[in-house]
Amino acid sequence: MPLIAAVRLRGRVNVGVKIATALEILNLRKKNAMVVFQETPSIKGMFAKAKDFVTYGPMTEETLLAVYKAKKIVNPEKAVKEPKEHNPVHLAPPRKGLKSVKLPVKAGGDLGERKEMDSLVKRMI
Repeated sequence: MPLIAAVRLRGRVNVGVKIATALEILNLRKKNAMVVFQETPSIKGMFAKAKDFVTYGPMTEETLLAVYKAKKIVNPEKAVKEPKEHNPVHLAPPRKGLKSVKLPVKAGGDLGERKEMDSLVKRMI
């Protein structure tokens, strides 16, 4: 199954109860935290519920390996092959900034579903 990653881009102020619950289940408690999951319909549904606070999309194993090496995770090759869900990795804000944390990707912003997460995550390592 392909990997799907999500990064929380917005903070905790004015978050609805249902969205806060979805973010809590996904273990996205802080800004710029990233989690990686196997792509399933239930996970995609939770990402869709929280689309106004996170950005998500498919991620390659090479990028995930680069993140784990940069964060000095013990045995990163094994962690890529068997990713533990619900383990957030805290990243730096992206270099050169974000376009907008109020607009979806389709409208020229950064929130919601992306075609690929690699370019954003590489800027955040």
